[in-house]
Parts: sequence; structure tokens; C-alpha cells
Amino acid sequence: MIRHLMAATALLATPALAVPADTVLLHGRIITADAKDSVVQALAISGGKIAAVGTDAAIQKLVGPNTKVIDLKGRAATPGLIDTHAHILSTGLGELNQIALGGARSVEDMVAAVKARVATTPKGQWVLGVGWDEGKFADGRYPTAAELDAVSPCAWPVRKSNSAP
Repeated sequence: MIRHLMAATALLATPALAVPADTVLLHGRIITADAKDSVVQALAISGGKIAAVGTDAAIQKLVGPNTKVIDLKGRAATPGLIDTHAHILSTGLGELNQIALGGARSVEDMVAAVKARVATTPKGQWVLGVGWDEGKFADGRYPTAAELDAVSPCAWPVRKSNSAP
């Protein structure tokens, strides 16, 4: 299903099909990724391409005896969100050598994690933290240098990054 959606970056108004669709998705929230970010209930696929979008009633008319019908049961479908790469080495090393800050929900959580790592890190070695998202912090802000310096004196350089490891 996703590979069919991957081909579409923008969807147009429902055209009339001369033959039944190969596959239809019904009863969903289909994000079209058109200029208006339209959301429709249903989608028809013919020849490996999105042929029509619209209401369940309109797309249901395109179902034939050999059409594969997928009931989304209210779930969402989006075009082209397939990411086929991985950061295996950096993620693995990050798990071993860095503070995973993805679970931090405040600056206080982040500072506490840095303080805990500093306590177990030999003097002079880097303390690395990654994966945090200040947008998810209750206080909605970045940590300050003063907050990090308070728990990591100059002997423990601290590097933080909010990108995934």
C-alpha cells in the first residue's frame, strides 16, 4: 500500500476511470499532500498510480470484482513517507557512549542526566548527549551554559545535540 502512495507527491481532483481500480483505500484520513494539504476519505489506485481521491461514496463506485479493497478504519495514510536509511554505527555508539536525552521532558531532566553521566565519566573525557527535543520540554526552552556548567565543571567538556544519534 505504501509503495503505491510513495509515487504521489500531489493529488488532483478525482478523475473518471474507464475501468475499475486495482486497489482502493476506504474509510480513512488520506493526507493528499496537495497545495491545500487536503484530507480525503478514500483513494483509488490503477496501474500502480493514484488515479482518484475523494469521498468513500465516490471511490466505492470504482470498485470492481477484482479490486483489492483496504478498509483503513479511520486510520491515516500519507504519500511517500518511506525512509530506507539507518544510522546503525552512530546509533550503536551513541547507545554505548552518549546520554540518550530523548526521554528528557524538561531542562531539569537534561541537567540531571548530564550530572549523572559526569559522576561516572573520567575527568577530562567528553560527556555527550543527543536526541533531546526542547519543543517537548515542559519549560519550552534550551538549557543554558550556566545550567550545564553547574553540573559539569571545566574538567568534563559537554557537547549536546538535538539531532538523532
